[in-house]
Amino acid sequence: MFRLLRLVTALVHAMFRKKITLEDEAVTTFRVWPTDVDASIMNHAPIMTAMEAGRVDYMVRTGFFTTAIKQQWYFPIASMSVQFVRPLKLFQKAEVKTKVLFIDDKWIFTQHSIESKGKCHVDAIVKSVVKKGRDRVAYSEIVDRLSIGKIPTNRPEIISHIESEKAIFEAHFSRNAG
Repeated sequence: MFRLLRLVTALVHAMFRKKITLEDEAVTTFRVWPTDVDASIMNHAPIMTAMEAGRVDYMVRTGFFTTAIKQQWYFPIASMSVQFVRPLKLFQKAEVKTKVLFIDDKWIFTQHSIESKGKCHVDAIVKSVVKKGRDRVAYSEIVDRLSIGKIPTNRPEIISHIESEKAIFEAHFSRNAG
């Protein structure tokens, strides 16, 4: 229930914040509450919810969220690569920094960094897609419907690295599945 509240709060706050372009980074703050922790550190599930709140803030402030609702688009996550650098502790204040890292014909790669007092605690790259029903929405259609700024098309090396690790995992899984 508290995680839903975190997402709704992010949605409402984003509606009253300054609009941004696709090139900008959205920064949202949160605090680690008792419902977020296992023993004394923040659990992985609330960390994912904090990153989701960052994506909601980003989508609302770029105008993408409103267009997506009108067009009946949704955004499933295909994969996520997360590095947990250091734990977040009870009542610690932190911020999620969200930005679109790269877009190609199939995927949107979003980067999230969770920081506190200038130190990185979590770094993640999320690979997602925009869909309507079972169909993938062409990025040319997304761009046509939005004035979202320059689309990042220079593929960062980290994405190639993540994709190659995924291919290794899939090859191993398919060998051991049968």
